[in-house]
Amino acid sequence: MRKRAPVFAVAAVMPLVAAIGGLAYLLWWENTHCLFCGRKLDPDGKCSNPDCSLGRLTD
Repeated sequence: MRKRAPVFAVAAVMPLVAAIGGLAYLLWWENTHCLFCGRKLDPDGKCSNPDCSLGRLTD
């Protein structure tokens, strides 16, 4: 039973690591891309797509 304990510990931590990674990716995407059209933001944090009228809400 002692040999299985590290395996169970790793298996218990893996979903937590995956959730933290997913949250980090979501926060990165939100801060670097327009949420309405998906294009990268310019250095000022504004949408670089001239056709994205919703991206101008931050103007």
